[in-house]
Amino acid sequence: KPSDYLPSLCSKVDCSEKAKRTAYSVVTKMEQNYKFNGRNPMVICATALWLTLKQTTFSTTQSKFCEACGISSVSLRNTLKFIRKNNFEGIFINDCT
Repeated sequence: KPSDYLPSLCSKVDCSEKAKRTAYSVVTKMEQNYKFNGRNPMVICATALWLTLKQTTFSTTQSKFCEACGISSVSLRNTLKFIRKNNFEGIFINDCT
């Protein structure tokens, strides 16, 4: 389950407690949406964390973030495109603000 990966990823990228809570909310919504079934849970979790951190003062490159999380930049970008294509962005981003 994607949320199981969140504590590990948060410690790898050294994010705040508030960012962890917000990312947990985002990843939980992603888990509940059937369209995310069959996708790599680590990538789903990393994408939720990336979406959350981009709304804060966190600054790093996408490639450094992906390297720290142990996923490819392509996987992250494809999941972000999937979110935009299916109009999920507002649903998930609203939690981040």
